Parts: sequence; structure tokens; C-alpha cells
Amino acid sequence: EAPKDVNAHYVCAYALGRYSQGISVAKALAQGYGGRIKDALLATLKLEPRHAEAQTAWAAYQAEVIDKVGALIGGRTYGAKKDSALEHFQKAMKLHPDSAIARIEYANGLIMLFGKTRMADAEKLYREAAACTPVDAMERLEKGQTLEPLVNNAAEGAGEVLYGLGAAGVRQGDEIWVVPGDLVPAQGELLDRRASLALDWITGESAVETRHRGGTI
Repeated sequence: EAPKDVNAHYVCAYALGRYSQGISVAKALAQGYGGRIKDALLATLKLEPRHAEAQTAWAAYQAEVIDKVGALIGGRTYGAKKDSALEHFQKAMKLHPDSAIARIEYANGLIMLFGKTRMADAEKLYREAAACTPVDAMERLEKGQTLEPLVNNAAEGAGEVLYGLGAAGVRQGDEIWVVPGDLVPAQGELLDRRASLALDWITGESAVETRHRGGTI
């Protein structure tokens, strides 16, 4: 009922995106949420190209789709392209240069798109995000729950933090950063303050459980 309301389109995309991460991105794509998120984000950017959060969200959407289904299917079916993802991450950074969330999502995107080859760039973005002053409650929550424990562990010499590993690549004592919507590759102890885990790929039932620091995942 509000086809020209920019934030109505963006909030719709945001809500669908977070829900998709909760049930797993692969499952959300299979249920048709990918197209709805894409349409809402593109509508937002058509109405307001300088919408920094939508620029970040569109870039992150493309990175997650490519990570889950590959560049070929991602491009043909969902319009997701690596070059486009990078372009929109960079636009978001220019529009909102002090944003911690833009840096976090950009870093997550680099890991999903390029793996270890862009790890140094991703780690630099995480450190920059940790140093940013939160501009709102969402950034304060994101920084407190995810970045500060990661950076503090590294500063205390806790060891190398690993990303994007399969079970075969995990060794006892490794610390693993799991990108939202990705699979936890092995059983271990949660180091973050809190995490929500979708268990449908284990139990077959659509259920999300919350675990706290020190719990088994």
C-alpha cells in the first residue's frame, strides 16, 4: 500500500533476510525467499540509491547466495554477481564511512566470496569495525556481541581465528568464526556471548535454539 515508501521496502527485505539466516540461507532460497528479498532491495535502491544500509544488504545478499549455491546458479537464478557485491559494499562504505556494520558485512562478504585469499582484508575490516563508535543501538549490540570478543581473544594471544572450514579442516583447540547463516563444522564450545542455531539440518525439524557462552554447539 506504500509502493514509494523507501524504508517499507528496506524493512521488508531486512526482516526476510534475518528470517532466512535463522532457518538457513539454503532452505530460504528453496522456499522462494531469495527472489522476494532481491525485489525489495532493488526497489529500495531504485527509489533511493544513497540508502547505505540497502547498499550493504544488497551486497551481502549476493555474497550469501554465491556462497550457498555457487556463482553460476547464483548469477543466473538470483542475479548475484561477485563484482556487483564488491561494488555495493564499497558504495555503502563511501555513503556511511563510520559504520561498524558496513565493515562487518563487508568482511563477512569477502570471506564468503573469496575465502582465505581475502582473509587479511576481512580481518582488517573487523579490526576497523571494532574501533568504530556505534552510531545506534543495533551497531552497539553487533559490536558487543561479535567483534569485541573476537578482537580481545586475538589481542590476548588466543591463537589464529579460522574461517570457512569444513569438518576435515578443524583441529582440537582451533577457534572458528562462523558467518551468520553458515553451518557449524564441528562440535565445540561457544566463545561468543550468545548464538542462535538452526537445527533443521540435524533433526529435520524447523527449530532454532539459543546457546550462551560456554555452551556446547
